[in-house]
Amino acid sequence: LRLDDDSSTSRGALRRHRVNIYAFGTHCSVMAEPVSAMALLLSAEFELQVVWRGTKEYCGYHSGNWPVVTRDEASPVREVFDAFHERDLGRGSHRDWLRDPRSFEQALQAALAREGTSFSRAHLAFCSEPALACLTMHDLGKPVLGYFGVHPAFMVKDQEEQLALYRRLRDNVAND
Repeated sequence: LRLDDDSSTSRGALRRHRVNIYAFGTHCSVMAEPVSAMALLLSAEFELQVVWRGTKEYCGYHSGNWPVVTRDEASPVREVFDAFHERDLGRGSHRDWLRDPRSFEQALQAALAREGTSFSRAHLAFCSEPALACLTMHDLGKPVLGYFGVHPAFMVKDQEEQLALYRRLRDNVAND
């Protein structure tokens, strides 16, 4: 990662670096865990600046001295997710998936382009559900950190598309 120098320091003092993170995922609680840990445990080394996108569920339960996760009401990427997200509320459970995953990725790429500097200046893309967003951001040249509350192919319904997603994670992202 190429980081922005954030502070002038005296001789021998540790330099803090600003790390711009573009975070995309649907559940605030899942997204909050690693960001809060990084911000608190590495506060002497890094200042995290986070743009939260996609987050909608389980928001409002987080506070503290870190870039607190916020609900995404209407960003371009949230609109794309909402347009492709399906949910089946079964008996005592639910099943989420993306309708037409390939078209979702194409629409997400276009939405990320509309995000402007929020995405383009990010040093790191942080992602959760749906994992296809991780692949899309990686395909656009961002180093990716993924953190999932379920298996990465959870939101892909078709078995062959699930296997293709895992192959892409293995062949493309894992090597970086």
